[in-house]
This record gives sequence, C-alpha cells and structure tokens, in this order.
Amino acid sequence: MMGNTGMRTVVVALAALGIAGCTTAPKKDVVDTIAASASHKTLTQAIKASGLEPTLREKGPYTVMAPTDDAFALLPKSQVDALMKPENKAQLAKVLQYHVVPGNNPSSKLAPTPPPGHATNVAMFNNNAAVKTAAGSDITVGQWWGSVDGIWVNHFSRVVTPNIEASNGIVHSIDRVLLPK
Repeated sequence: MMGNTGMRTVVVALAALGIAGCTTAPKKDVVDTIAASASHKTLTQAIKASGLEPTLREKGPYTVMAPTDDAFALLPKSQVDALMKPENKAQLAKVLQYHVVPGNNPSSKLAPTPPPGHATNVAMFNNNAAVKTAAGSDITVGQWWGSVDGIWVNHFSRVVTPNIEASNGIVHSIDRVLLPK
C-alpha cells in the first residue's frame, strides 16, 4: 500500500507527464509536411528535382496546392518523367511555382461561404477568385456552393484535404496537377 507521500509523488509525476504531453513540437515546414504524407511522394521528388526545396523551407508564408500521387498518375508518364530530368529543371520549377500562392490562405479565405439566402442545394460555381501564384500567373479558386466537393482550383482540380498546417504556411491537397498556360 502506498502512503500519502507516495501517492502525491505519483500524482505530481503523472501531472508533469500530462503537461509535457500537451506541449506541441514545432510544426514541420511545407516541404516536410508534404514529404510526411504517404500520398505526396511524387510531389516530394519534384520539389527536390526543381531546386525549390530551399525556397519552400524559408519563412514564407506559402500556400501550396499539393497534387497527390494519383493526380500525377493522371498525366502521361512520359510527361512526368521528362519534367523530372535535370535539363528540364526550370520548366519543372515553373510548374511547381504555379502551385504556390504567397501568403497563408486557409480554405475559408480561398472560398468563402455562400451569401445569406443563397439556395445551398443548387450547385453553382460562384465567388471565383483569381489568385496570383509564385509563377506570376493566376489560378482561379472557387467553390461549388451546395456541393459536398467544396473548393475547386482552375474549375477542374478539387481540394481533397484542405488546411494542412505547416510552420511556414498551409498545404491544400488537390486531385489534379495544375499546368500553367
């Protein structure tokens, strides 16, 4: 049997463990956040091959529209392979910069909710916003109001997992690769 002193020691030790468990480790930057995802291996390789890794590790903030491996698989394999070649580093960097928006843009900022009185059971692409990318060109971000699919980029790429927080920005996982014009 444990006396009061022993019990207090156990309670204090457990409380200390609880407090220590409540502290959060520093978040990963956008590069490490993407690399930690099981569904972004191709994007991780592309970031390294493009030479953008050091930039995306900087303070930012950055909003990254992160195509999944399935999104890359929708492109011809020969196109992906060609982009990954060292001689196409500049072209790959431009494609990836087209997926980066300066600033910290959660989904609520990218695609606001419908105005009061809007029929939410009607799927309409409204509230489109042209957003300037790090590539210098715009992407269009909007929301199909009344749709469970939520936020769309360039009218064809769906945000499948929004608001993945990182220490220097936010990542939105998307289901298509965005190709600049």
